[in-house]
Amino acid sequence: MRAIFISYRREDTEGHAGRLFEDLCDRFGKEAVFMDVAGIEPGRDFRRAIEQQVASCGVLLAVIGKDWLTVTDAQGRCRLDDPYDFVRLETANALKRDIPVIPVLVHQSVMPQAEQLPDDLKDLAFRNSVELTHARWSSDVQLLIKALLPYVDAAPVAPPAGPGPVPPPAPATTGQGAHWALVPLTALVLGGGGYIAWNRLKPAPVATPVATPVADDKVVAAASTPVSIAPPKASTASAPAADAPAASSPAKTRPVDKPATVAARPPAVAPTLPASVSAPAPKPAPVLAAAPAATPAPAPATAASPAPSSLPEVVAGRSDPSLELLGSPGALSMVTRTIAIKPDTSFVNVTGGEVIRFDVGNKSFVWNFNGQRSSFNLAQVAPPSVLDRKVTAYVAPNPMYPRRN
Repeated sequence: MRAIFISYRREDTEGHAGRLFEDLCDRFGKEAVFMDVAGIEPGRDFRRAIEQQVASCGVLLAVIGKDWLTVTDAQGRCRLDDPYDFVRLETANALKRDIPVIPVLVHQSVMPQAEQLPDDLKDLAFRNSVELTHARWSSDVQLLIKALLPYVDAAPVAPPAGPGPVPPPAPATTGQGAHWALVPLTALVLGGGGYIAWNRLKPAPVATPVATPVADDKVVAAASTPVSIAPPKASTASAPAADAPAASSPAKTRPVDKPATVAARPPAVAPTLPASVSAPAPKPAPVLAAAPAATPAPAPATAASPAPSSLPEVVAGRSDPSLELLGSPGALSMVTRTIAIKPDTSFVNVTGGEVIRFDVGNKSFVWNFNGQRSSFNLAQVAPPSVLDRKVTAYVAPNPMYPRRN
């Protein structure tokens, strides 16, 4: 598998290399990016180990800072002049195998000239370079990723799952077809709206009393459907006497002055007919009892239990004068961002001047990176028992106060 090999000097560009490593891992995956030749077993030839690692990569990124050419060893000799220097071995092996080498310039550094380089590195001066700046870091890294795509075999890492894509709108129908399609749709909408309006506004059916002829001038109001009729009031005009002869006046029909009053729910009253009239007795209307209003049952009272807090406990950082070069404990109100340290986290990238809150399990601490070190073990400043393993903090220079040589 062709991968990306990052070559850098710890004394020169450790913070920038760590930040670049993290961005490339997010894009290509950790298996596709090598940052250090680590894990060389005792007794193995480190030159061969470096050669094997470089041979398996598809491209090498030579991270070059302002001190890349001038870094010295403990004896004061220039590291680049040592034929066994790791950075020189990594870059020379890639150039010898004709592996693409991309110089990555940081700290506003410039490309080294051919006369400044050893013989096995002179070809580096003629390789096209890219620049990563703090102000345009994200856009610069995206341009570098595009340049790396032809050299990497690893599939890009899929972005986190989110809401599904919104389907594109259906294309609008043009021409005569659009007008013909609107006709049935418009008729359907108007018909549905008219039906709803008619159904809501139509009057409720009212039972109309029908006058029934009687022989002796009495009128009986019979409804077409059984209804409940309120009992007549005392002031209602009395009918002629029942014992009047039937032949004295012909039978006639006259309408009732007022329609029968529909009571809310009184018992049905059957009209009284004279004995001389033979008519079927109307069936009494069913009496509907009013259903009591349903009262919602009260919800059972439950004891409210406080929701457990999901935020980690903030523990004060170490306050030790010997840690001044690494920074100082910060206040929670000054935090600029939060970084979660998971069990597989081995390093973090920060910028000088930031106040970071680190969440470690159920505890957290705040640290102000106002020191001068470019990298250090975060366990040195973490409160006791909060962080019990090594996590390297790579500190990029504060853009407000650039370093001076």
